[in-house]
Amino acid sequence: MIDLIEKYTPKMIAFFTVLVVIYGAFSIMLSQETTLGFKLLAIICYSALVVVLMYLYFKVLSRFIAWMKK
Repeated sequence: MIDLIEKYTPKMIAFFTVLVVIYGAFSIMLSQETTLGFKLLAIICYSALVVVLMYLYFKVLSRFIAWMKK
């Protein structure tokens, strides 16, 4: 069971990161409140935030898996 989690966790985290970034980009682009420059800046900041959070989640999960293997 732990081998399956260890094998598929990076792929699942990458998949969900891409989904969340695409969803956030579409929702920012569909808002009618600001100009295009601010929308692009918001998309870049949002994407960077999501990637950093998913990376931290992956590091915590990999440490947890290493702890479970002991």
